[in-house]
Amino acid sequence: MRMIDKQIILNAVAWEDVAAKVDVEPLQQLCDGNIRLINYGDGVKQIVFTFIAVPSSDTFHENDASFDPKTGKVEVALRLSYEHMQNTSAKRCLQMMASLFIVSLDLYDGIDVLDFNIAAFRNDLQNLFEKEGFLVPVDKQ
Repeated sequence: MRMIDKQIILNAVAWEDVAAKVDVEPLQQLCDGNIRLINYGDGVKQIVFTFIAVPSSDTFHENDASFDPKTGKVEVALRLSYEHMQNTSAKRCLQMMASLFIVSLDLYDGIDVLDFNIAAFRNDLQNLFEKEGFLVPVDKQ
């Protein structure tokens, strides 16, 4: 599948010392195989999400969110805690990434995403990520 055809594109900007832990591929494959945006409405055609894992001193890479209603493209870039990423396992980093992707859905109302059932999308993502062990209840972390 060409990147332009993908409905959800996950990528990362990371400093070298944490880059290996910021592996989007497991989440990407899960989304590719199980999520169809059309099931949640006509408003969103593509989601591009960038995980940012850089020191807080790096002010070039900042959180951002936008929606283009003409193309139906949502673009979100959010920071992971770089300090936590340095000091934890790759598995825990994946769980942090899955959680951040879910939390990012809270931004959709603020960027005026229309004709898209955010609640159903969130529910399906959470169930999918939990089933794969990418999300764990807070009391088990």
